[in-house]
Amino acid sequence: MILLDTSVWIDHYRSSNATVVQLLNDGCVLSHPFVCGALACGNLRNRETTLRLHQLLPQAARVYDGEILAFIEANDLSAKGIGLVDVHLLASTLLTSDAQIWSLDRRLTDAARALGIAFEPDLYSRIDSDGRAVYEGVPENATDVIEKEGMQ
Repeated sequence: MILLDTSVWIDHYRSSNATVVQLLNDGCVLSHPFVCGALACGNLRNRETTLRLHQLLPQAARVYDGEILAFIEANDLSAKGIGLVDVHLLASTLLTSDAQIWSLDRRLTDAARALGIAFEPDLYSRIDSDGRAVYEGVPENATDVIEKEGMQ
């Protein structure tokens, strides 16, 4: 399952993204209340329908505010150029079984790579039966390396 950051949704709504469409069609997109809330703060076409559909997507696990400070410290996330919402999304992705996060924000993507949960759309091929991304042209045993260390 892939948690799409607000940046991916905004880009998709401006100009349809084939990977987003494929992930949606495959039933592999996660939502999070902070992403839905951020989108609600913006200017959406078909606003009511769009927000309702976001709320119908499977939800990533929630992290409580009291856990976030410990998560920041335990994962060395201070002074990385990411904000509190980004940290919540990272923690939620880690708590959600077989989840990855996709963002167009470089710093959030770097943090996700360091945690081994970054979705790499340029290499993406499909989602396997366990809900994990399969990467095009990458040997099966290399997938864990991509997810843990990211592609440079």
